[in-house]
Amino acid sequence: VACAEGLMLSTAGKRWEAAPKDGGGMAEMVPQPLLDSQFGSPSTGLVYTPPRYSDHIGTGLVFEFEGGLQGCRLETDDPQTKAAQPHRQWKGITSFFKRA
Repeated sequence: VACAEGLMLSTAGKRWEAAPKDGGGMAEMVPQPLLDSQFGSPSTGLVYTPPRYSDHIGTGLVFEFEGGLQGCRLETDDPQTKAAQPHRQWKGITSFFKRA
């Protein structure tokens, strides 16, 4: 049962279409309600996008704070915050196209 339930959650009730493998081009865009269907409960926490948007999937999570988010602030210059974001130190793809 868990496998079948996971399949239904990860394919929006089998409404997501697989990317074509026959060379026929990208699938048409999907309606917004289908995209929004993955943000309800229960959720896998995986955020699927149609192939025209991206070939990656994101992850989502919900934080629940007592009293809301008042006073909650991300300290971007904090050493611990910077250490948790090593991807910011990587070169962008455009850096490979600069003249030497």
